[in-house]
Amino acid sequence: MDTDPKVEGDYLRIMALSNLPPATVTFSSSPNRYYTLQRRDNLQTGDWTNVVTQTGILGAAGLTSLQGTTSSTQQFYRVEVKVTP
Repeated sequence: MDTDPKVEGDYLRIMALSNLPPATVTFSSSPNRYYTLQRRDNLQTGDWTNVVTQTGILGAAGLTSLQGTTSSTQQFYRVEVKVTP
């Protein structure tokens, strides 16, 4: 995640989350990493799937926001981090 484990507080942090459709996840990011928003309908069954329009997004030196594309009443989200898209 381009963080330093020796620096206190240097980790991926979710800074804001909106549950109003479409959901928005705002988090700390790095310009050296790519971020993908993933979703699923149920935490017990099913697979995580990429939110099509929110895949391989280059981070910023600060906050980045990714947005869900569904208006479903129940969705679970996570952010995947990669070195390359």
